[in-house]
Amino acid sequence: MGEGGRLARGVVVRRLLAVDQGPGSVSSLHVRVMAEAAGVTIRTVWKWLAEAREGRLEPVGRQDGFTLDDEQWAVLTEVGGNVAALYRRPTVHPRPEVCRP
Repeated sequence: MGEGGRLARGVVVRRLLAVDQGPGSVSSLHVRVMAEAAGVTIRTVWKWLAEAREGRLEPVGRQDGFTLDDEQWAVLTEVGGNVAALYRRPTVHPRPEVCRP
């Protein structure tokens, strides 16, 4: 089980793949029931199923992720969530300058 008693993505996908391997194929009803159990949209479950059929059962994490430090979170709060203002604002860790000859 996932958050709040909802089914996790892996459980949903594995059950639908098991149905897909049986005598019938996955129907819209199967997907609708699993989407409700997982707390996601029907479209999301179809996407998960398509990815699983290609061999990806679990979600792929984002590449080159960026995380904010405590100072940047404080600045972001001050500017009301405006990321562009956060980027323009000087901090203790300044952005590297572009070197021009």
